[in-house]
This record gives sequence, structure tokens and C-alpha cells, in this order.
Amino acid sequence: MKRIKYVLFVSTMAAILYGVELMRKHSEPLALNGLAMEPVIHLVNSSDYYRAGEPDRAIEELEHAIRKTMILREEVRYKNSLNLIDRGLPIMVNLMNERHAMSEEKLNQSCANMFIALAYMQVYSAKISLQDRNTEDMKESLYKAMYILKEVLTVTNGDSYTSGIAIYSNLSELKKREIQNTKEFITELDSILEELQLVEITLIDDYRLSSNF
Repeated sequence: MKRIKYVLFVSTMAAILYGVELMRKHSEPLALNGLAMEPVIHLVNSSDYYRAGEPDRAIEELEHAIRKTMILREEVRYKNSLNLIDRGLPIMVNLMNERHAMSEEKLNQSCANMFIALAYMQVYSAKISLQDRNTEDMKESLYKAMYILKEVLTVTNGDSYTSGIAIYSNLSELKKREIQNTKEFITELDSILEELQLVEITLIDDYRLSSNF
């Protein structure tokens, strides 16, 4: 009898832990959704300040963006998003370390590649929301992804990221569409995620620096 009770206890605890882990995996992207917007705001400010002839304030905002991105990186657990952050963050760190040689093109390239990583997080969050049948959160995530991609087009003038216009248009269309087939909708989101993984924006051909951080 004691053995049966023990087995039932273990089975119950295993089920609870599985449920908690499943909830954690699904809630994690949603919880990071707001956190992922913080570096975006600082990068937008940095680009704007530099364009306005205020390099010191641009550097200050870039430093804030790096700090927020590092905090975000510690919380991210899904591999593809982490890979994109690890591709963009070293460029930001190097630019900060070599601030004396900063240029608008270098800053914009740094911003644009990190924007791609952060837009990916929003689209991934939209996918998780849809799987959880939360269309309101899904649309909010798509809106944020569109906002970020619009900033990519702004800092690159659209010249080095022509595919971004197509991705932006696809997200806009998905955001407006009434969901009739969830599986097909998720497939389209997966296609956009794959496209974002392939994007690497180069405004300066030899400016692909790496750094340990």
C-alpha cells in the first residue's frame, strides 16, 4: 500500500513539474516581450541623437542599449533568438569600445542587426501566443515586430535591406487577417522567422567585428 502511494505521489509530482515546465516555455517569450523593447528604444534614440549632431548622447544611449541587451540575453532560452543576439551584440560592444572612430554608418549597421534579433523575438512571441489561442497578444507582438522592422528600414534607408519591405508587408497582412486556420497561420509565421534568421545587414563591408563579452 505504501509503495502504491509512493508511486502515485511520484507520478503526480512528475505531472506537476512537466506542467510547470510547459508553462514556463510558453510564458517565457511573452514575459520577455516587453523587456525586448527596451534596447530598441535606446538604439532608436542613439541613432537619432547621432543624426542630430549629438554624438555624446548617442554613445550614452548605445551604452544603455548594450546593458539592456545583456540583461535580456541572460533571460533568453530559445536558441535561434539567442544566436541572433550573439551576432549583433558583439558589433555593439566593439562600436562602444571604439567610440572615437564611430560613424553614422557603423552605428546604423549596429542598430539594424540588433533590431533584426529583437524583431525575431516578437514574431516568435506572436507564434507562442497563437498556439495558446491568445490572438490579442499575438497581434500586439506582430505590431511590435513591425515597429522594429520599420526602424531597420529607417536606419538603412531601405537600401541594404530590400527583403525587409516584404517581411514588413507580410506581417502587416497577417496582423489584419482573420485567423481561420491556425496551422497555416503558424506556418507563415515560421516562414518569416526563417527569413529573419538569414538577414545580416552590411552597410560597411569590412565592419563585421566580433568580441567576447
